[in-house]
Amino acid sequence: MRRSGRLLGSLLLTALVASVVAPVPVRAADLSFSRTVIAPDSPECPCGKALGDVNGDGRPDVIVAGNAGPLVWYANPDWAGSVIAAGGFTAQGGLAAGDLDRDGDLDVTVGTVWFENPGGNPAAAPWEAHRMVPGGGAREVVIGDLDRDGRPEVVLRGETASVVTLLRHNDPSFWTRRDLAAGAGSRGLALSDINKDGFPDLVAGGRWLRNPGGNVLSRPWSRRNFASWSPEASVAVGDLNRDNRPDAVMTFAGRAGRISWFESPPNPAKPRWPERVIDRRVDTAPGVSLVDIDRDGDPDVVTSESRGQGRLLIYRNEGQGARWTRQVAGTPALHDIRAADVDGDGDADILGTMPFGSGPVELWENETEVQPVVNRILVFSKTAGFRHSSIEPGIAAIRSLGAANGFEVDATEDAGQFTLANLNRYKAIVFLSTTGDVLNEAQQNAFMSYIRGGGGYVGVHAAADTEYGWSWYGDLMGAYFARHPAPAPARIRVEHRNHPSTSALPDPWNRTDEWYDFQRNPRGRVTVLLTLDESSYSGGQMGNDHPIAWYHEFDGGRAWYTGGGHTDESFSEPQFLQHLLGGIRYAAGL
Repeated sequence: MRRSGRLLGSLLLTALVASVVAPVPVRAADLSFSRTVIAPDSPECPCGKALGDVNGDGRPDVIVAGNAGPLVWYANPDWAGSVIAAGGFTAQGGLAAGDLDRDGDLDVTVGTVWFENPGGNPAAAPWEAHRMVPGGGAREVVIGDLDRDGRPEVVLRGETASVVTLLRHNDPSFWTRRDLAAGAGSRGLALSDINKDGFPDLVAGGRWLRNPGGNVLSRPWSRRNFASWSPEASVAVGDLNRDNRPDAVMTFAGRAGRISWFESPPNPAKPRWPERVIDRRVDTAPGVSLVDIDRDGDPDVVTSESRGQGRLLIYRNEGQGARWTRQVAGTPALHDIRAADVDGDGDADILGTMPFGSGPVELWENETEVQPVVNRILVFSKTAGFRHSSIEPGIAAIRSLGAANGFEVDATEDAGQFTLANLNRYKAIVFLSTTGDVLNEAQQNAFMSYIRGGGGYVGVHAAADTEYGWSWYGDLMGAYFARHPAPAPARIRVEHRNHPSTSALPDPWNRTDEWYDFQRNPRGRVTVLLTLDESSYSGGQMGNDHPIAWYHEFDGGRAWYTGGGHTDESFSEPQFLQHLLGGIRYAAGL
């Protein structure tokens, strides 16, 4: 019965993808890489790998675990190795780094054991081991705040069954376990907010499990099929075609097969997302990463064959996932690669080891000099609280403004893009109705350095409902959100016409939106552009002086904010779009 089912599934899959199979990618102008040996001898069977800032110096360090030990971290940039633990765990590949005890230091999880970063000089002090639940290793581990309570959860997946294990964080020594039946193979695990409800969902092979609104232990996780795939999959999730929906990339992790990306539809619960084949045959690729390796604004695909020719493969996205070019960077036969900007030059580098035995820990440093687009802005829309439905129309509208006015637009909800090298590619950063705490300390520091270097900030609507505990951001943005009545028509008065965001507006300007009160009046610290007439609507509590849009120079950079943009319709209103365009032009210096 099982064999018949596999044959039928294969035939159906062949029929489904026949119309969307892409040609084998052609060779592009090569990117340049240099190979650095971080350590000549890795731990035995170095299945587990991660990148993270272990010692808090702002540089990603390398963490490697042998199947039965040791667990070692290598400090960037001299790559001195320090043993976290000699053993006491089983890796099988499941290793991740995150601040599990919320003390500001990066901890390390290997299977069901997490190791507590001692802080200070973590190379000199012992790391205390904590077993979360009984059991051994896991093939894959991911860390994320699934219920948005500020405490990270750990999600595990082994190699022998389709079950996904969720460990909810109660306190550092007490975890609650829940096993979820993924029903899709035995490998492949990622976190992403697939349905854009503000809660991270689980992606397991060709299925995604819908987060039950944060009630992760008590309510069912409904399963949605999006692809038929090998039971041994590697999966990564990202927006490949710039439609602000998370797509999935998968490889065959246990045998030869194709690499494809699956395009998320407007309703991601729809079965069988369209499959776009990137390459027809790769020989066993147990690991795939999505990074913008050529810095053109589109996520690219990086993987490595652990068998056969052992090719280190880079697939460059040549335009919203429609065309791909392939480069073979080398033939090191790396296992389960990781990719990130390790050397701090703004482009992605590649970490890997051999799959078995002991061999070098390798870093393939991206040495390509890529000229950034001169006029480019970044739209950042990560939400850790309420999520506005107007975010997606807002991104689409800003893209249209860019196309019509000579600037490129990238959009992301990945706070990992907040490195100084990456932010310096952009004329301005637009916080589009972000909510809650969306940046960690290192990302905050990078953003401050960007502004202090002359960068631009645009805040739209709920950007004022963001980062309440970070006073520098509050000063940059102007004033934090306090409260609002229901959306209503209101009369807006134009105070200054000598600004590109107000020069074309009528006075008064009558429009419908959700009107924020702020915790303080920003006047005196900013130049107020627009004020609300509170007599024209009900519920305003700031009185006769109610600023709703403003700008100022701040800490070496430029900042502009508008309280409009709650409604979807805002981003189809010509006058609001002219207002927004003027704010972008001011902040970006265009």
